[in-house]
Amino acid sequence: MASNEIRKRIEDYLAEVEAHLQAVEPDERRETLRGIEEHLGESLRARSGDTPTMADLESVLAEAAPPSSFGSARARRTFPYLQVGWAAVAALGAAITLPALALLASRLFGWDLPLAAVVLGIGAPLLIAAIVLGIVSWREPQGKAALIGAMLVALALTLVVPLARQETGGSPTPVESRE
Repeated sequence: MASNEIRKRIEDYLAEVEAHLQAVEPDERRETLRGIEEHLGESLRARSGDTPTMADLESVLAEAAPPSSFGSARARRTFPYLQVGWAAVAALGAAITLPALALLASRLFGWDLPLAAVVLGIGAPLLIAAIVLGIVSWREPQGKAALIGAMLVALALTLVVPLARQETGGSPTPVESRE
């Protein structure tokens, strides 16, 4: 009976520790819990040999760190992959939307905005940001989606910009030398 009580008490302690480790990556959380369990077992065997009592376990647990101490420092060190993934998605959306809005405004208001200038001046920096943020947050689905989407948009732009220049009669020569 004592070994079942001891096992249950250790499981309760580990469950409390795990509750404080929710912000930690799952692999690191499992490794931490495994290490704590091994340490408790070794400490219990060192204290009482092969016949531990509940009092021995309570002494070991009294010397152990409280469960609340495990999550606080680790949670602050955890990188916000999910938030960075959403930032990558937002950068991708802005890389598509803002140049489109700029071109629409140029049509509506009669501005003379070259397609390449809009794409390179507005879209390219946002697209690069989406790619970098997608790489950083690759472990989250949003990061993967943003990176793949950004790469597809970049591929499409390499095809669209030269075709648009051909249709509009644009030439690759600089503006200064077109006189």
